[in-house]
Amino acid sequence: MADWYTQDRVCEVLHRANSLGINAFNYVNMGRAPQDLACFQSQGGKMHLIIQVTAHDDPAALVKNLKPLALQRRGEEIDAAFRNRTMDSEREWCKKARDLGVLVGVGTHKPEVIELVEEQGWEVEIFAGCVYVMQLWRDIIFISLFFGSMARVIWRGNSSTGQAPKEAS
Repeated sequence: MADWYTQDRVCEVLHRANSLGINAFNYVNMGRAPQDLACFQSQGGKMHLIIQVTAHDDPAALVKNLKPLALQRRGEEIDAAFRNRTMDSEREWCKKARDLGVLVGVGTHKPEVIELVEEQGWEVEIFAGCVYVMQLWRDIIFISLFFGSMARVIWRGNSSTGQAPKEAS
């Protein structure tokens, strides 16, 4: 994929997105992404960044250098904290990100995480959820769909009864 998705193609996609009125994208500061972004910007491109922040990133440096719209804690870190029952540290991470003057988000591959964050009233504006579950088993990643599960979590946040309608389950 990296061979096909060259820097020129990345810039072409971002410029096309701009032409269609899309002005933000989910950015992760890995690999050649910084160089691709710099190239896009040197060509006059403008995008608000919603940065996925990994365990190795310095959020303050990202805000200082890239001036993002938002910082979003990457799903892998959030999911590990959920498994290890250390979500309090991720909530504190969100508070520190807020103190940097940006919008705050949580990424996850688990609808239960979104449910927990909502129930506990975390101050976040963004949920980056997905419609698959990644499970590592004997060094192979399996992807299994869980549309019904995600629909129940979304409905729970929008329903006074907390029950998904029959057609959504």
